[in-house]
Amino acid sequence: MKIKNFFYYVLSLIVFAILFQSCGVGKFTVEERKYFDVNKEDESITMTYKLPIVKPVGNTRQTQRKGKVKISVEIVPFRATRNVVNSREITYADPDLPGYDRYVITNKPTYSVTPKNLRFKIRVRNNAHVPLKLNEVGIALLVDGTQWSFPSNYLRDWNRSMILTGFEKEFIIEGPQINEIYSGKVIDLFLNGVPTSFNSAGRVTRKSNFEWYFKYAVNTVKKNETVSYTYETEPIYKEKCHSCGGTGVDPKNYKCTYCNGKGRVKNKKGKYEKCYNCSGKGYVNYKCEKCNGVGTIEYPKSKEAPYTSTFWAGWPVIVSTIPTGAKVKMVDTKTAGYKIVGYSNVESNWFSNASKTYPIIVEYQDQKVKVLPYNKEGEEISKVIIDFSGGYPVVKEGEKVQ
Repeated sequence: MKIKNFFYYVLSLIVFAILFQSCGVGKFTVEERKYFDVNKEDESITMTYKLPIVKPVGNTRQTQRKGKVKISVEIVPFRATRNVVNSREITYADPDLPGYDRYVITNKPTYSVTPKNLRFKIRVRNNAHVPLKLNEVGIALLVDGTQWSFPSNYLRDWNRSMILTGFEKEFIIEGPQINEIYSGKVIDLFLNGVPTSFNSAGRVTRKSNFEWYFKYAVNTVKKNETVSYTYETEPIYKEKCHSCGGTGVDPKNYKCTYCNGKGRVKNKKGKYEKCYNCSGKGYVNYKCEKCNGVGTIEYPKSKEAPYTSTFWAGWPVIVSTIPTGAKVKMVDTKTAGYKIVGYSNVESNWFSNASKTYPIIVEYQDQKVKVLPYNKEGEEISKVIIDFSGGYPVVKEGEKVQ
C-alpha cells in the first residue's frame, strides 16, 4: 500500500511539472527540503562494576609483635574511578552549515577499579640490637589453600632490604590479579622464619612465623549514568584543481562557433565588427568540468542528512486593488503557511504544490477575498484585479475561491 501511494505521489509530481513547463507565464519550480533531526538524544544507562572487599577473618590481628620484631599487614584498598570515554566518528552534515564536515562525539561514562591486583602493605619494625635481613625471611601466599607463585623479581626489594636497629620499613607486595580470584576465597599470607631474638653476639636465637588470614568478596555496584552526544565541525578538505590550475577555466581554447574562429562578424549593415562572443579572439574558454568552474575540489566525509522534498511551482503575480492599500498574503514555501508579501500593486511569486492549492488572500479593511491567478478559461494569468469599492470584493481578473 505504501509503494502504491508513493507511485501516485511521484506520478503527480511529474504531471505537475509537465503542466507548469508547458505554460507561458514564466513559471518555475522550487524544491523545499525538510531535513530529519538526526541528532542523537542522551541515553540513560546502568553501569555495573565489581569492587573487591578484603577483610581479616578469625583472630587475625593486623599488627603482630613477636620478640623484637613488629609487623603489620593491611590490604591496599580498592577504589572505583569514574571516567568518560570519548569516541569520535563522522556523521550527517549540517544542512545549515555548508562547507563543513560534522562529527558526533559519544561521551560514555566508564568505571575502572584499581589496583588491578591484590596488594599487601607490609610494615616491618626492628627493635633488636642487630640489623634485620629480610632475605632470610620467606613469604608464602595461599589462595584458598593453593600456593600462589610470585613472578620473578616481584620480591627483589624485599630480599635486598636490611632494617637497622630502631627503624621500620614499608613494602608493597603484589599478589594475583583480581580477575583471577573468585568471591568467597580465603587469602593466607605467611612470613616464615623471621628472626625475632638474638644473643649478645648478634646470632639468631629464635625465628618466628607471622600469619594473616583474609576473606575475599566482590560487591557488584550499579550506577545510573547518561551517555551524551556532542557535535563538532571541521572545514571540508579542499585542494586546488590540477586540471585548471585553480582558475576554474578549462585551459584549452575552443574555436568560437559564432564567428567560426575569425574573431569578426558582419553586422546588419554588412560591415565587419569584433565578435562579442569571443571578444575578437576567435576562440572561447569554457568552465572546467572537473571542478565545475570553482577552481577547487572538495572531499567531504559527511553524508547528507535524510530529508523529504516538497516541490512548489509558481510564477510572478501582480495583485492590483481598487482602491489601493489592500494587504496581500501568499504562501511561504519554507513553512507552508501564509505571509504578508506587501500591499496593492505588489508583485510576488505565487506558489502551489501537487497536494494542495494555496489561493492568494487579499484583505481590505474588514473585507477579505481568496483568489487564484487563473482567468475564466482556466488559463494562468500574471495579474489579478479586485475591486473593494462597492462595499464587498469583486474579482475583476482571477478566479475567486469560496
